[in-house]
Amino acid sequence: VRTTCMAGYAKTGDSCTNCTSGCATCTLNATTCTACLAEYYLSKSKCVKCELMIVLAYSAL
Repeated sequence: VRTTCMAGYAKTGDSCTNCTSGCATCTLNATTCTACLAEYYLSKSKCVKCELMIVLAYSAL
């Protein structure tokens, strides 16, 4: 029986499940994010793509 999962996975029963898109780490389940990947920000336990970074990238061209 697995007791812990590596970063990017949440424990679900006796196995580990990938955190949802944008999540670097999650807890309780795969959709409850505790930290986000680059270009995402945490909002109410969800990782949201940072649209501002996309706009800034285009304006720099």
